[in-house]
Amino acid sequence: MESVSRQVLSQPELAKEVLGTQEKKARMVWTEPMQEALTLLHEENPARSWEDVAQDMDRLFGGGIAETICSSQWTSLERKKMMEAGEPPKRRYWGKDMRDKLQELVDMKKTWSNIAKEMGETFGGSFDKGTCYKQWSIFNKKKLKKQTKAEKWRRDKEVASPIVWRREMGRRLEQLHEKEFDSIGWEGIAYVMNAAFQMEGFTARICEERYFKMKHKREGVKGKKYCHWGKDKLDKLQELVDMKKTWSNIAKKMEETFGGSFSKGTCHKQWSIFNKKKLKEQ
Repeated sequence: MESVSRQVLSQPELAKEVLGTQEKKARMVWTEPMQEALTLLHEENPARSWEDVAQDMDRLFGGGIAETICSSQWTSLERKKMMEAGEPPKRRYWGKDMRDKLQELVDMKKTWSNIAKEMGETFGGSFDKGTCYKQWSIFNKKKLKKQTKAEKWRRDKEVASPIVWRREMGRRLEQLHEKEFDSIGWEGIAYVMNAAFQMEGFTARICEERYFKMKHKREGVKGKKYCHWGKDKLDKLQELVDMKKTWSNIAKKMEETFGGSFSKGTCHKQWSIFNKKKLKEQ
């Protein structure tokens, strides 16, 4: 470090020029002398962490130079060199080994500066705390999405009751749907079914799914089962649309109200179908 410092400070006009432009400025202005010093510091020992390099830069030029600035400036310079040489810019690929190591260090509750340092020691090259944090956030968002999907699937499976449907149950369900659905909805039908058969396993969702399973079988509908939107769902959907909520929020509210999974695309599609039917009737 001393040899590099002497090389830079032996040209006082370099430091003076930077300090003159930096004084009392809120935003960092990166100058050529700074880039020269950064190059010397980094090339002298590429394994050094950006935090250490930033501290040396701060001692040389002042102005509160952060490691993220040093890292991004170095990356910009490397890309510029590659473009001038006609090469495509390199992008670091974070493989499973790197992701696992990063998560291991995070679990050990190390600081992001120490994480960046250890990543550099393990895999070579330069890592800054900003990049490590960004990559960790990206991986965790992906993990969270997978977990959320898995949780929804488990929740939907749990909703399915281990009811052994008997013929009289199916007949009773169809009768209730035909005579009472418009007034009591699926919640009411589930309540009546529980009372009629002295059980607690009937839910609105189970009754709805069973009814349409029987209906589709009778009508010869094959392939992937589709969701039937009953009056309660359509009314709730229209209510949310009238409140001028976004389709994402509508899907979220539908999930909270009826359980299961609703996407904004499905909600919009069902609303369009429903409104076309209403227009035809009018």
